Amino acid sequence: MLNLILAVALTTAHPMLLEGFGDGHQGFPEFKGLADVPVVNSRFCTEMVDSLFVNGSTTPSQQLNYTLCIDLQAKSWANTAAGKPSFYFNGTHIYEVQTDGTCTIKGGSPDPTKSMPFTMILIDANATKNGTAVVDGETVDVWTHHREFKKSGPMVQPAEDMYWYVNGDNQLVRGECQIKQQKGYPMTTKAYHDYFSATGYNPNPPKSAFRPAPGTNCTISPGQQPFVDATCNPECAAGSKCCAETKEHHGICFKVDDCAQIHG
Repeated sequence: MLNLILAVALTTAHPMLLEGFGDGHQGFPEFKGLADVPVVNSRFCTEMVDSLFVNGSTTPSQQLNYTLCIDLQAKSWANTAAGKPSFYFNGTHIYEVQTDGTCTIKGGSPDPTKSMPFTMILIDANATKNGTAVVDGETVDVWTHHREFKKSGPMVQPAEDMYWYVNGDNQLVRGECQIKQQKGYPMTTKAYHDYFSATGYNPNPPKSAFRPAPGTNCTISPGQQPFVDATCNPECAAGSKCCAETKEHHGICFKVDDCAQIHG
């Protein structure tokens, strides 16, 4: 399934991997079975390198490079990559900023913490500690878990061996998925979510990392809840209004005469 996930991601403008590899779907906190399984740092920005290796090759057949920011407590994330649209999620809405600066908004998941990218950093509840290693120059504890083959309708999840490498600061350095050749999966693959192979892991990113640049003008499809007047710094350009879902949310500039024209 991983090769399909990476292929889909690489052929779209969105650099973020879709759900599947390393998504921690067996490790939500409410389902944790072992008290020792770490809950890793969940607020950071980093330069991600995601790689897929096929049939023992040491050269990745596919690779994604992007900046990922996650703030689990605020239910916010950002995903940006050079030459591609940028995505920002504020807990309720996804802001998609094109390379030409145009911005559109759509509603997010009702329970965003149970989907990518938040689930990328969850370790399976039944993972076990399996020694230490050095990964990307970091001394790490190695956590492993074997996920059994699963089939749900036409969807097949092959049996896979998961590895999580956690450093002394409780930061996830790398997530790894190994899949052996098996029925329905005619190849051997190894894939990484690598949080430390590039530079720039920041455990205390500014709030500005999770929203479009000041002055970005956005449009939104009609919905149910009208937006309200807000405060933007710097102020919006002439012909735009500073609006937000509620007064508690950070304001964004919209090309409207009245914030009530915007619904989300």
